[in-house]
Amino acid sequence: MTRDGDWLRGPGVGDMKACVVMAAHALGVALARRPAGLGAVEVLVVPDEELGSPASRGWIEARAREADACLGLEAGWPGGGVVVARGAVGAVYVTARGRTAHCAAHEDEGASAVAALAPLVAALESCSRGSARVSVGVFRGGTARQVVPDEAELHVDLRAPDATAADELLDRVREAVALVRAPGVSVELRGGWTRPPFEEDRSARLLGLAAARAAELDLPLVPERSRGGSDASFAAALGVETLDGLGPICHDSCARDERIEI
Repeated sequence: MTRDGDWLRGPGVGDMKACVVMAAHALGVALARRPAGLGAVEVLVVPDEELGSPASRGWIEARAREADACLGLEAGWPGGGVVVARGAVGAVYVTARGRTAHCAAHEDEGASAVAALAPLVAALESCSRGSARVSVGVFRGGTARQVVPDEAELHVDLRAPDATAADELLDRVREAVALVRAPGVSVELRGGWTRPPFEEDRSARLLGLAAARAAELDLPLVPERSRGGSDASFAAALGVETLDGLGPICHDSCARDERIEI
């Protein structure tokens, strides 16, 4: 993390690093002023959020069930955007296993896992419909230029606006994978939806409170509906009032020039 005038720059600067500092500062102010009616505040710092929080989800949901509200410190949007709703997020992995052989001596004895999966990239991404989207983010396989590759893998990102669209999208993905036909190659799909939709009605009351405070401070506050994932979605899906995107305002999230406003 580096400071450049009115910006902090660095990979992930809009997520964990700056958000923990903001949470600590906000809690310090709250404790100093001791607002009436405040019972307890818990801060959850999650180590595997970028992976979909596979090990932390149960813990997050257990704490959410004990909470009256959830405030998510995912990065805020340029112009003062806070997140009032999110779609479903998923991750699936397609693995192909074939048979190695030297490509110039015994190529007819090999079965290429890479060749089996290559056409699947376009087939999977064509499963997208409207805002329900499929994106292949990683395609890797093989061990050497002169060897028929016996293993290959696709890492596939799924996004859907609601639960119905999510189910339909995953069905189309499964059908596309099931159509792969390559002699001597087996194909396996694993994974699914990692975060549920965050419905907008969960944020309505908290947005009203936040808007009133923002007006007092003469700060912009704009409701945004995001396709990005967040651990706050776990709380919202359990019926807990939730408002997200309350972290630092971030530009070019996940890009090399990711930066936040100070």
